[in-house]
Amino acid sequence: MSAPREDVVNPDSEVVPIGHDTENERNVVVNPDSDHDPSGIQVLSTVVNPQGGAVNQGTTFFIRNELRAAHTVTVWVGRSASHLDRDLILAIRVEWSDGRHQTSGDQVTSSTQHSFRFDEGETVTSMSIWAGDRVDRIRWRTNRNRNFDEGGKNYQNGFGGRERVQNVGNGVLLGFHGRDTPNTLFSLGSIFRGPN
Repeated sequence: MSAPREDVVNPDSEVVPIGHDTENERNVVVNPDSDHDPSGIQVLSTVVNPQGGAVNQGTTFFIRNELRAAHTVTVWVGRSASHLDRDLILAIRVEWSDGRHQTSGDQVTSSTQHSFRFDEGETVTSMSIWAGDRVDRIRWRTNRNRNFDEGGKNYQNGFGGRERVQNVGNGVLLGFHGRDTPNTLFSLGSIFRGPN
């Protein structure tokens, strides 16, 4: 695997290229002149390109709140009209401690909602996203030995995509990004604070 690239980016821009393998992983130095880092300190974030779907499906989205750590993550799991054979991650929402939240995908009433709330000082030690033509499953473990594992788990008969291990940086989850339409979550990648 090639070394991660470093780029200075404005957090409001959508410059992260779309890809389907970990070679597209990169480190992002957040521009210290932006209003997203009032301390003026450069913060290195680990951004793993979204997994799933085709690069031309949907539009790019970013779920993040400046450089704040995620407080609660909620996913909606169910079957879509085009994928009645397996459960998928249909939508994802991140909430932060300041009360703000962002959602991507379709929160259909027929889906099941699952949430994970991070405790103070709790960080992610490992994360994987399973994806093929859609986002099938997400799983992580924390430094407090708690697990979150939701989505389609029936991988017999060729259902579901393959596991994509995420680079969790220093373990502080900032958010997610990917591609979607108002009713379909096509791809998903993680955004973590970089190594200290």
